[in-house]
Amino acid sequence: MKNKTITSGIQVVDRTPYTMEFVKEHSPQFREMLDRMGQTPPDKPSELWQACKESGSTDEFPQLLGTTVGKKVISYFNQYVPKYPLIAGIDSVNKLGVSIPRVFVGEGADLVLKPEGANISRNKFTDNQYTISVNTYASSLAFTREAMINDDTGELMRSTARLGRMAARCIDKRLGTVIRANAAAYDGTAFFHSNHANTVTTALSADLVGANLIKTACQAIKKQQDIDSHDFLHKVPRVAFTSIDLYDTMAALCQTNVVASPTVGAPTHTVQNPAFAYGLRPIEFEWLGDTTDWYVGTDPNEPDPAFVVSFLNGDMTPKVLQRKTLYGGDFDFSNPACDIEFDVIMDFEVSMGDYRSMYAGIVAAGT
Repeated sequence: MKNKTITSGIQVVDRTPYTMEFVKEHSPQFREMLDRMGQTPPDKPSELWQACKESGSTDEFPQLLGTTVGKKVISYFNQYVPKYPLIAGIDSVNKLGVSIPRVFVGEGADLVLKPEGANISRNKFTDNQYTISVNTYASSLAFTREAMINDDTGELMRSTARLGRMAARCIDKRLGTVIRANAAAYDGTAFFHSNHANTVTTALSADLVGANLIKTACQAIKKQQDIDSHDFLHKVPRVAFTSIDLYDTMAALCQTNVVASPTVGAPTHTVQNPAFAYGLRPIEFEWLGDTTDWYVGTDPNEPDPAFVVSFLNGDMTPKVLQRKTLYGGDFDFSNPACDIEFDVIMDFEVSMGDYRSMYAGIVAAGT
């Protein structure tokens, strides 16, 4: 049985709104349902009721319901403000479950003095690569016969709203999981590792010690080296993100020009904030699964970001697919097999990119 995509290219025939008397007259199954339930039309119809009301015949009901559900899911998906575009780069692939290489090449050795009559030495360029891919993440919602009959509170439509929010949060949560996992990078070493000069285990504090940690992170990013020339890449740190618990501390370190010095006794002595000059944007990222870790990264829109979110064919919104057990003849509420099921699907994946583009304060592994 084929799925029917209802999120794009939706066409609903414009018609004069039907009265409930019209629906009762032309929808026998719906009329029988009302008679069995002993109900009259509600004063404030739910969206499910409205879909029943607007259907000229009962076999139109699944299509109208599908349009309503699709719009609802997309609406609530769009209301969520994601954090991943502030942290990770965005890419597009055209295949599912296949690793696609992304290659970055070194700058090569410097130009050298050429003596008279000497041959010009050939430069060699080293390349490294990370891979990106796309997988499918999905969930379904069944509008069962019993649920549709009993839905006098609009709970089914609220469930579709939840699916929209779940689809939106899914990308951020997956990004948090990948960052926290700290798996092996393209060179076989953990992404955040002392060999990569991009991590420390010191906790962040709202004083000069914490500010110097941020300064150290920024300088470490700027001092990351080219794989050929070993010159500094001068990557520019732009964002700093951490958990809800640590966000106030991070925001204060990024946005205030003075900090307390813990080395001077009472009264509290303030000094110039060495982290303030870097102009980092603090981000509250609640999906790290840790309350003490903190991160500083480059602008994800710059080449070779630390993490990449890839979408199938660049489609960054969910697909809503409708399945119906009976797809022919009238939609019959009296038939136990009249359930309608909706699938919400996101085709994306989060991949590790260039470890030189981010610095992490991993305070206690596994917390």
